[in-house]
Amino acid sequence: MTTDTKPRMPYAGKRIGDLRGPRSRVALPSPDEATLLPDPRAAHAELLDRFRAVNGPKDAPTAFPNMSARDARAFANVITYALRNDLPAIDDHDAAVIWEKWRQAIDDVRDHLKPVRDDDLTNDQSHDVWTACITLDHRGWDVRESLVVSLLIPGDVFRHYCPWRSEWATYERIYPRAV
Repeated sequence: MTTDTKPRMPYAGKRIGDLRGPRSRVALPSPDEATLLPDPRAAHAELLDRFRAVNGPKDAPTAFPNMSARDARAFANVITYALRNDLPAIDDHDAAVIWEKWRQAIDDVRDHLKPVRDDDLTNDQSHDVWTACITLDHRGWDVRESLVVSLLIPGDVFRHYCPWRSEWATYERIYPRAV
């Protein structure tokens, strides 16, 4: 018996590279395994729980975990990998908006972590790491919730993204694989 399974095609959106640095001590999914589907909220919470289990705080199960600069980079990379894997499954216009939101977040995180020379500094020890973690927390919430909305009401994320969306929604941005 043969099965017709197509290989998964990752999202072709551009301009988000890996945040380079030493590996995290937290066990994380590979680029091919990373996903936030089928339940983005639960998958995101599980990912944060992995960091909380290693770094704490253990007494505050809903708090953003303590992270080092290396952890912040690893967390951001896993979300990028998950979006590459998951965005082909949703509305093309919503995928473009979610990708753009995450791209902007990664640019900000990269800028915050650029001056950090010690990858072991945590968000308690470094204002730059703390600011990067705040960005990951708040912007990550927006990306995660946008993914949830897109799964429930395809096209709704795009409709609410911005008033100039018709100019923003270039063919290259909406269909990055075709270009």
